[in-house]
Amino acid sequence: MELGEPEHAIEAYSKSIRIDPLNPSFYDRRAETCGLMGEYNLAVADYGDTINLNSADPSRYVPKGVALFALGRSTEAIQDFDQAINLYEQRVTFLTEARKVKSDSRDGLQQSRLRLLPIRPTFKSF
Repeated sequence: MELGEPEHAIEAYSKSIRIDPLNPSFYDRRAETCGLMGEYNLAVADYGDTINLNSADPSRYVPKGVALFALGRSTEAIQDFDQAINLYEQRVTFLTEARKVKSDSRDGLQQSRLRLLPIRPTFKSF
């Protein structure tokens, strides 16, 4: 595949999706390629599939919002931007709490305090 041949890239990503339909990276790459070609409806659909496979990843909501905005669907775009912001804020909160617990544990606090920190962050659906 030559650089600058987006149609071939889309075919390759489509083939990869058929082989491994649960891999969000393939949908993501195909969405990026569709967006570069101005095929915003296809990009929105693929970003939607990426989000369905990994809704806790805020990084896919922004390009989906950009594609929606390009289609004139600004209300939906703003919802996706807001979702990205909410998810990023949750990650920052989690990391801040993790750093605090780490710092507190170094100061000699009891191990039971560490149990307050979840093993992995949970994300609320908005």
